[in-house]
Amino acid sequence: MIILCPGGFCGMSPKAGATVAAVYMILVTNMYLIFEVGHLEQAVTDMAQIKPFNLTKVGKMLPYCYYTDNTLAVMTYPVCVFLIYSVHKRLYMGMFAYVAWITFYDPANCLVVAVAYQVSKEAWFSLSPLEWFGLATRTPWIASGSPSLSRMP
Repeated sequence: MIILCPGGFCGMSPKAGATVAAVYMILVTNMYLIFEVGHLEQAVTDMAQIKPFNLTKVGKMLPYCYYTDNTLAVMTYPVCVFLIYSVHKRLYMGMFAYVAWITFYDPANCLVVAVAYQVSKEAWFSLSPLEWFGLATRTPWIASGSPSLSRMP
């Protein structure tokens, strides 16, 4: 692949592109966790105001959706750090781990947010449009950026 694109893409070498992808994911995860912790606090506060007997078992699942989402996000940090380490040491295992994690993480994240949306309708709680916006903007970038990692020298 280096023979086909010796200058890399967008003026970056594949090594720099992989490092930028990892740093980008760390920054996006930081922002995502800041918003999600706020949404979790809001959900818990709003649900505490609703009479507990008015919530069904499905309605009580909303905080667990946020816990799952936050756990998935926190698990992204070691994968990104491993990618940066692998780029530095020229190991391909970090690239494969990152691509596998992102391939799992984004659909799982979309699924958790979709479940949280369905649960929130029953719990009389509305999800922030920011949650959907975050997924809608991050997923296409990651989907187009992850294949570029295969060009790492």
